[in-house]
Amino acid sequence: MVPATRPGRNRRSGQVLPIVILVGVLGVALSAVSIVSLYLGKVGSSVESMARAEPISGYEGRPEKAIGTGEKPPQDYLVLVTDEDDVLLSAHVVHLSGSRQQLTMIGLPVDLLVPYGPGQPQRSLAEAYQVGDEAVVQEVELLLGVRTDHQVRLGLDGFSGVVDAIGGFGDGELAEHAADGRALLGYVADAPDGPQRVERVSEVVRGTLERLDVVQAVTNPRQFDRVLRALEECTLVDSDLTVAAFEETLMESSVRVDEIASITLETTVSDAGRRAVPNHLAKLRKALQKDDFEGLAEPMAASAGTPTPHR
Repeated sequence: MVPATRPGRNRRSGQVLPIVILVGVLGVALSAVSIVSLYLGKVGSSVESMARAEPISGYEGRPEKAIGTGEKPPQDYLVLVTDEDDVLLSAHVVHLSGSRQQLTMIGLPVDLLVPYGPGQPQRSLAEAYQVGDEAVVQEVELLLGVRTDHQVRLGLDGFSGVVDAIGGFGDGELAEHAADGRALLGYVADAPDGPQRVERVSEVVRGTLERLDVVQAVTNPRQFDRVLRALEECTLVDSDLTVAAFEETLMESSVRVDEIASITLETTVSDAGRRAVPNHLAKLRKALQKDDFEGLAEPMAASAGTPTPHR
């Protein structure tokens, strides 16, 4: 994505929570029709105020859009996660099912090696990002065999304002590592390797969603406004994501916070770098095409705190 110009934003930002995750959260919080009517305009205005970027252009061999088995095709968002220096920390494909009832986050470590052309040597996702957004989008789409509907970049430094707006992470386990937005930056950036950084991003997602649910930001107008303002400042979305499309997704979604699932691509480490485990990659590609992650993903709340072995 090529960043659009907006007053007060003269550098790129890109990181963690995708818009569609917040759609799921707000869909739960705004379950009452009267509340939806009251706040839908605020959310729409916030989305309209976000910085825009040109969507990626087509390229030869781009995967076809998955149809799925629901009444509507699933939606796939690519979320690029960067730090305050615009260094890529992790990449995530967020899959919203055709039923609009399941949300699955697929995390990719940035030191993952990917091909970038026939007969060419491999490079990491982080190196592809240095070339530009289109390069990393293409690599992710070809790797997972999925055409992404929209691309989102949220700045982790700016997202720290969202964490502060919700009052931090409370008294949970995450609060021990990231008591506030500033501590959050170091916690994610200091992960010892790519997969663990992906998992820390997912952990921050889970903690934020749980905290939003606890504090019930929708019933606290001032806090709700602070959260929206913070999101406006740290979010860059492609121009194809219209306010009308966003509102339609918001109204359709019935994602439960405690059922949002997270998967980290399994990898092995070689002399050349980190490579995807072929069998696990094949399962992810199949799940994305069939819109069915049963047996492959588990809710983040259930998996939180359980270390995943890294090869």
